Amino acid sequence: MAGARPLFEHSSVGQAGDLVQLARDRGSIWAVTALQKDDPAEEHDGLARLAEFTVTDPITGRDLYLAAEYAAA
Repeated sequence: MAGARPLFEHSSVGQAGDLVQLARDRGSIWAVTALQKDDPAEEHDGLARLAEFTVTDPITGRDLYLAAEYAAA
């Protein structure tokens, strides 16, 4: 999705309204955020982080994004 980043940063397209319910319905969910963004579990009581990894820029070696799996607590 080259060039789609601004769309997702400044729009509600592809965003879920109730992450806790979505995690409950699906068993778990993944959230991909820029590293400087807040942890979704801090914003939504009832989410527990199960796993995480960072996405690193292959050119600069800098970590750019955090992908984390959450389940309903």
